[in-house]
Formats: sequence, C-alpha cells, structure tokens
Amino acid sequence: MRITRVATAVVAVGLAAGMLTACSSGDSSGRGGSGVVNAWAVEPQNPLIPTNTGESQGGRVLDSLFAGLVSYDAAGNVHNEVAESIETTDGRTFTVKLKDGWTFTDGTPVTAAS
Repeated sequence: MRITRVATAVVAVGLAAGMLTACSSGDSSGRGGSGVVNAWAVEPQNPLIPTNTGESQGGRVLDSLFAGLVSYDAAGNVHNEVAESIETTDGRTFTVKLKDGWTFTDGTPVTAAS
C-alpha cells in the first residue's frame, strides 16, 4: 500500500513537470521565470485543520493556505505576519495586536473577535 502511494506521488510530480514544460513558450531569450513551484511526495497525516496538524507535511500544506500570527524565515528567525505585536509579562498570558488590512477570502476584516 505504501509503495503504491509513493509510486503515485512520483508519477503525479512527473506528469506535473511534463505539463509545465509543455506549457512553456518557444522564447529563447534566456529570461528565467519568477514563479516558485513546490511539490511534496507525501500526504498530510491529519486533516488540514491548523490546530490539529502537528506533523511536518500537513504543516507545509497549511503554511501555503493560511497566514499565521508569526512566520519563520529560512534561518528559523521569527517574523510577525498577521500580528503587529505580541507581548507578555509572565509567559502565560499574551496580548496580541493585529495588523490592519488583513481580510478573509470573503472580504470580511480579520479582528480579534473573529
């Protein structure tokens, strides 16, 4: 069963790469693309619910779908993403101020109450 999933994933990535190559233009000017293509060869083990995905592959998918209060760069440094500031005096109770301008896909503003 596991071999079948791996084989299916390898074939899917190969087909996707082939389709991307077939869609390229005949332009030979040497200009590179500016897009990024990510492909993962495993499946998330848990549902794609942010509070229920603790394994790495589900986390990678969720990172592509949702913005968090903070994000991490390639060096592992923390950067505020949706949070403007996060403050605590005791390490147990936090005050988070959200950045303005964040909305849900339906256009509703993101607020502390939402």
